[in-house]
Amino acid sequence: MIQSRFSPATIKLVIWLLCGALSALVAAHHEPWRDEAQAWLIARDTASLPALLQLGGYEASPMLWHLVLRPLAQAGLPYWSMQVLNLVFVLSTAAIVLYCAPFSLAQKAAIIFGYYFFYEYGIIARSYGLSNLLLTALAARYRRRIQHPLLFAALLFGLANSSSMGLILALTIGGFFLAELRGQSGRAMFLGTSLIIVLALALAVYQIIPPQDVSAGRKLAGLSANWLPASWAALAIGNAFAILPEGNIHFWNTSLWLRIPSPFWQLCSIILLISSIFCFRRHPRYLRLYLFINFALSAAIVALFLQFNSRHTGFLFLAFVFVFWITQDCTHPARVRTDRFAVSFFSLVLLFQLYASAVALYCELRQPFSPGQIAARFLSDHGYIRADTIIASFGSHIAASILPFLPESCRFYQTESGEFGSYVVWNTAFYTGGALRHLALRRLARLSSTTKPETILLLSYAPIDGHLLDKNFDLLASFEGGIERTEEFYIYRILNPHEPHGYVRTGHQ
Repeated sequence: MIQSRFSPATIKLVIWLLCGALSALVAAHHEPWRDEAQAWLIARDTASLPALLQLGGYEASPMLWHLVLRPLAQAGLPYWSMQVLNLVFVLSTAAIVLYCAPFSLAQKAAIIFGYYFFYEYGIIARSYGLSNLLLTALAARYRRRIQHPLLFAALLFGLANSSSMGLILALTIGGFFLAELRGQSGRAMFLGTSLIIVLALALAVYQIIPPQDVSAGRKLAGLSANWLPASWAALAIGNAFAILPEGNIHFWNTSLWLRIPSPFWQLCSIILLISSIFCFRRHPRYLRLYLFINFALSAAIVALFLQFNSRHTGFLFLAFVFVFWITQDCTHPARVRTDRFAVSFFSLVLLFQLYASAVALYCELRQPFSPGQIAARFLSDHGYIRADTIIASFGSHIAASILPFLPESCRFYQTESGEFGSYVVWNTAFYTGGALRHLALRRLARLSSTTKPETILLLSYAPIDGHLLDKNFDLLASFEGGIERTEEFYIYRILNPHEPHGYVRTGHQ
């Protein structure tokens, strides 16, 4: 047996090193997409910290992740330093799980190599990796929360300001924590701890208050007329506990649940939810906490997010792991070992995580996640990054994935808003310009007639409809086929009236 030859500490170290090596390998093959680029560009190009914090309402998220990135971006470090920082979060989270979680070694390994811990919040560098790290640290410190309430409150402060979903978790966990602390600590300690948590929540909420000119797409999304809240919540729960991405190159944010009749997967989701609740039947206090967190997260997913996204539904899985962790950590070992149903259900959920992680790993090593880096290389190699060339973008929020790979001074003319910029400000002007393509093209024509640049390129996220084109547009290159199917780029050159088509045609890339 392996355990007879190697100590548990040695096995844990080997698992941790393997996690680091595999994460580094996959991260090296990962091409950041637009949401990753948006955070980097905001951290790099905002004029001041107050200006950065004011963007929280447009981003619908507290800005702690952007603040963490800012020293790296402002110091002129390369774009990939963001992925290195996220790998530090991944390895820190893995270390806490391996050395602090009250699970079997096999379960610990399944957690850190599972889809959400390893890929969704590990390889894709967004604020959710920071949220996962802080939630994992809270689970590890939960047993000593009463003895060290200020440290626990500090972790809640970070969690609340890490992401919108982190704010919901901090609100629910913090409320239960203060209810416990009130009768078990001195008045001064209780008031000090309460002040930290209240300030954390207030600061996070202040950052995400929508400005008056925020675009309609960033407000409460509501639901499609074809979806009922119950159906949406059922899909989120099914994807959280039994994640089944499609086994093709466009696996991300897909689900095999949608391939089967809706009554069947809705029934399966109900069974999964009831099973997860049943795991805490012997622990009324933690059952109440789990129900409170699950309801708050499900309501947020239904109310705030229109599209199906694994990065949001994954927080239901994180919440289950958190409550299951503290239940086992704060319960007598004999009671934990006898609950075979809870342990079996947890193990089954982790098997789904490993399947989804294997699909993600296979696809990520075979195909670019986004063609943004390839498109940036095309622009640079063909000499279009120069002072007498203007690059305009339609679908500027998607084109943002290209900019971090270009010189820092490079800006795109955002046809939606009629301004030069790097990151996107999700205001009404941008949203209106994006909805009306003819308005964006008219702005581009006006730019061509007033600035007289040597070359104007139009970077579009989709082919331009023929009836909107005149004879002065020529397609130079197209970049398609990434894992993120909505990120495609079509580069057009705007020709002079007497310039022949195909003047600089390079063919499709």
